[in-house]
Amino acid sequence: MGPRGSGKSTWLRATFPYAHVIDLLSEETYQRLLANPSHFADELRAVAQLKGLQRRIIVCLHGPAMRTKDGIDVISFQHLAEQLADNALWS
Repeated sequence: MGPRGSGKSTWLRATFPYAHVIDLLSEETYQRLLANPSHFADELRAVAQLKGLQRRIIVCLHGPAMRTKDGIDVISFQHLAEQLADNALWS
């Protein structure tokens, strides 16, 4: 969707200010999850229990869209942008 440093993460944070973000470019976060990958699942479970959620989405750089057995949508950044442009993200 764009090269590093082009503002993708900044745009996501501005567009979704209340989103829970797991930034794998953060060395501390990356090392913590690398040392214990189950922490990633723990974070997702914690987010899943938040009240008022309409949809749980994981955005990755690229790859096919899928839904986990827990009902979490995994979509590419490009797919997210397309759904936002079509006003279809929440339908």
